[in-house]
Amino acid sequence: MSVRSPIKFRLRTALFIAGAFSIFLTAYFAASYISIKQSLTSRSDAEVYEQVDSILSSLHSPGDEKDFLKLASSHNSTGEASLSLKLVRFDNPSHSIQSIGSPKLKSLLDLHTFFLKELPLDIRNGNSTIRILARSNKLYTIFAAINTIAFQEVFDDMLRTYLLLLITGILASFVIGMFTARLALKPLKILVDSARSIKNDSGGSSQELPMDTKTLEINELATVINDILRVRDRNIAALRDFTADAAHELRTPLTILKGELEVDLRTKNLLTDEKEAVESNLEEVERLIRIVEDLLTLARAEQTSFQTIETSQESWKVSELINELLNRLKPMVDAKDISIRLKMNSDVTISLPYIEIERIIYNILLNAIQYTPKTKEISIQSDRNSIGNFVLSIQDGGLGLTSEQIAHIFDRFWRAGISRSGVEGGTGLGLTIAKKLADRFGIVIECTSKVGEGTTMKSIFPAGALES
Repeated sequence: MSVRSPIKFRLRTALFIAGAFSIFLTAYFAASYISIKQSLTSRSDAEVYEQVDSILSSLHSPGDEKDFLKLASSHNSTGEASLSLKLVRFDNPSHSIQSIGSPKLKSLLDLHTFFLKELPLDIRNGNSTIRILARSNKLYTIFAAINTIAFQEVFDDMLRTYLLLLITGILASFVIGMFTARLALKPLKILVDSARSIKNDSGGSSQELPMDTKTLEINELATVINDILRVRDRNIAALRDFTADAAHELRTPLTILKGELEVDLRTKNLLTDEKEAVESNLEEVERLIRIVEDLLTLARAEQTSFQTIETSQESWKVSELINELLNRLKPMVDAKDISIRLKMNSDVTISLPYIEIERIIYNILLNAIQYTPKTKEISIQSDRNSIGNFVLSIQDGGLGLTSEQIAHIFDRFWRAGISRSGVEGGTGLGLTIAKKLADRFGIVIECTSKVGEGTTMKSIFPAGALES
């Protein structure tokens, strides 16, 4: 079942206001148009009837027909250029009609010649703008032909004006609706921006949504969200404390166990099977110690404030750090026969704590080696970007990641393509620690990847951390 894409509230509000306003304007203009047209038509007919009644009141006998033209001329005081009159002897009750429609107009004009004013040729051909009125007394019927072309032109102009006003009103209402909705949504936008900043926060200091809006409903929503955030902060703090305490408590017995296993291997005459078992146990203990150390490092990183650039007095070159890390990881690189392509375009000096930055780059480089198949290549490049920041890029030769996988690469214990149980590979905390430490020093880590083409991790150092 297909799901409709949501429409922005501002656009929906503007469309609603424009639609409601267009309906109102249409009804108002239609009512005004009909009312004015009927009013003008009725007033025009009343004037004609008044003249005709005045003429009829002077016609009492059959001999009065000869006076009709004079009477009609004297009573045509309205100056109505489109009015024509015809007098006929009363011989059929059907002549006492109020009006004759356009279908009968042509035959009527063919039978009789209207006096006082001649009608235009197009009217004689049956133009629908002609209206025929009639009044009768006992002897005569007077037909009055009114050419409503002038009125119709006025009505057409009025209709065009109304249509123009309607279109302008709809457009204006849409713009007003967008502006009104924008003002109404401004407190909500502030709330959304604040919530987004909290979402992007890596778990540092506690944050709350602003409560200084004048909208009661927005404040109520912010209050509910702030309550949820406080519960979240308490749970995160409790989990962080538990992780640090558990890791600290586990480190001592694991260190003792490792020492005892090493002593057994050196001092005891173990059989081959026994020696293999002890060596296997020692490897697992060492792995547990690495996990504990990573958890302690992660707990310490999370207990510091984030998004602050901490400069230090020590300065060191990035190229020297890379060479030192490659020498340390050389056994792993040689074991997989991986080639390293090194291209340091800018030998940059950085003023940040060496130990923490070394841990960041080490974890990223170690991750690249672990996910690069045998005989493949790892590329390490560095350069300055357009705004002066230093960018260190490490590209592995792995299978690449999907966009869904990229969203999880900094999650704890998450590893792409292999089980989370830790049977092989690292602890699953390396990139998490790198991200936490990077946030502490204002370093941005970006991941780009394409399936089948490997993954690139970019560490972007702020210009303030570089030595000029």
